[in-house]
Amino acid sequence: MRRWVQAERKPSGTESIAKKPGLSLADQSELLRLRKENEPLRMERERLKKAVLFFAKEAE
Repeated sequence: MRRWVQAERKPSGTESIAKKPGLSLADQSELLRLRKENEPLRMERERLKKAVLFFAKEAE
């Protein structure tokens, strides 16, 4: 499964989708939508990790 995830992660989402011959147009558009939706969530998760580390160090 890790290999599949790594294969899906490309520098830019639209170019990697266009190169996937097995995906239908609906699948390609859904994949692009989900990737756009996930990017802010990843950024938010990273910010929260940093905040937790900051407050954990402060509490010590």
